[in-house]
Amino acid sequence: LMLSPENLFFWQCHLAQRRCDWSSWDACVEEMRRLPRNPAAEVEPAVAFMALHLPLSGEERLAIARHVAARIEARAPAMPLPPPALGARIRVGILSPDLREHLNAHLLLPLFELLDRERFELHAYSLAADDGSEVRRKLRAAADQFHDLHAMTDQEAATRIRGDDIDILVDVGGYTTGGRFGITARRPARLQALYLGYPGSLGSARVDGAIV
Repeated sequence: LMLSPENLFFWQCHLAQRRCDWSSWDACVEEMRRLPRNPAAEVEPAVAFMALHLPLSGEERLAIARHVAARIEARAPAMPLPPPALGARIRVGILSPDLREHLNAHLLLPLFELLDRERFELHAYSLAADDGSEVRRKLRAAADQFHDLHAMTDQEAATRIRGDDIDILVDVGGYTTGGRFGITARRPARLQALYLGYPGSLGSARVDGAIV
C-alpha cells in the first residue's frame, strides 16, 4: 500500500464496505469527490477502481482517473513517436496481468485463436508469472510471440514493446489488480487502446481509445 493519508483512508473505506460496514460511506463518497481538487494527494491506481463502486457521476469518475494518471505520467515520460510502420502485417500487442488461470484469460483466448494472421501479428505481454495453467499454455501456443514481462521494470517492459515495433498496444489491465499503467503511459506503441479488464476511462491522453 502507498502510505499516504488519502490512500490509507480509501483502503479503510473499501475494507469496511467489504464487511458491509456503512458507517464511513458518506465520508468516503465526499472524500472521493474532493480527491481531484487536491493535486498533492497521492493514491494508488486501485482507488480509481474503487470509485466505480460509489455513487459518483461519470465526470467525477473521469476526474479521479485523470488524477491517478497524472501522478503516473509525471514519473513516466512518453517515448518519442516511432517512425511509420513498414511491415506487411499490423502488429498487435496484448498487455495483461491476467494471462493465467483467470476469467479474462478465457475471454481473450478466442481473440488469440481467431485473429486473421494474414493481416495481424499478435504479441502477448504477460504481467503475471507462469502459473502452469492450461489456459496460459493455450494463449502461448496461439500467440505469434509470447513475452513474460512480470520481472521487468516498467521502463524495461516499455522498451521491450518498442523494440518489437508494436503498432497497436491493447492494455487489458488498466487500474485493476496487477495492471501496470506505468508501461502504457510511456507510449511504447504507435496507437494504444484500453479493453476488457477495466470498465472505465484511464483518464490519460496517452491512450488513444477504448474498445467497449
